[in-house]
Amino acid sequence: MGYPRASEEASAQYRAAQKGAAFAVFSDWGVLRFAGPERSKFLQGLMTSDVAALAPGQSGWSCLLTAKGRIRAHVLLLAREQEILALGPSAALRNLAEDFGRVILLSQTTMSPAEDLAAPILLLGSGAAEFADYVPPDLEVLAARDGRFSPPAAWLLAPKDRSEKVLATLQSAATARLGPEAFEMLRLEAGIAAFGRELGEEVFPQEARLEAEVNLNKGCYLGQEIMSRLSRRGHVNRLLVRLKLAGPEIPTAGAKVLVAGRESGFTASAAYSPREGGTLAFAFLRREDATAGTRAELEGGRPAEII
Repeated sequence: MGYPRASEEASAQYRAAQKGAAFAVFSDWGVLRFAGPERSKFLQGLMTSDVAALAPGQSGWSCLLTAKGRIRAHVLLLAREQEILALGPSAALRNLAEDFGRVILLSQTTMSPAEDLAAPILLLGSGAAEFADYVPPDLEVLAARDGRFSPPAAWLLAPKDRSEKVLATLQSAATARLGPEAFEMLRLEAGIAAFGRELGEEVFPQEARLEAEVNLNKGCYLGQEIMSRLSRRGHVNRLLVRLKLAGPEIPTAGAKVLVAGRESGFTASAAYSPREGGTLAFAFLRREDATAGTRAELEGGRPAEII
């Protein structure tokens, strides 16, 4: 069944995050920089969101799809005066660079790794959106708002030559530096799907409830025809849900989930939730079963309920 309830260290970090702002460093993430006069037009024709609507300083999550409409990459786009930055897991950025590299020569757009920037930092919790309260302006940190968290969080991008000072400032101003386990606890409680965990090339955006990141009115982009077809049909066959499981043990990803005695789907990420007093797990279930309050069980009889 995997490891049991959260470690003492993760629990302490979680509790500290409830009292104020906390931060996490995503060393396995990176940033791609898009520049040139057609950068917005280029991304508009490939990504699912309305990139052209982003004014300088605004940010938003967006998907790159396969030709069959599945999620090839999921990144946060930050518009600036002379560039657009894409933040995301290294695997997502590699897919982005590979696919864009085939067509970018047809556009007045350049794409390059933002090697001058350190690994993205997520600042979340009370007052996180007002990141200047934690990071002085003279450190020249860029920020991208992330409204998926409540209260909203901020992704911080520091110049590499100032990253140590930024981390030291955060360490003294915030209540905790989160490790991966504590962040997973907060992510599961917030219901945020992650690329490489819940999101990937076997998943439609609609299955992961990312409809807000899919624009159906802006014109053509890769996978747009599939998105329109799914919209006309009205539904997908499975949906991402969160299960509250009996007991503290963390199930392994891929555990079978049964509803009314028949197999309905499988689990993805899971983490212990102090707020719920038990384990939360993401799961993909048949659409007709994906309703809050539905009782389910893992293979082997462990009780669960959709929240």
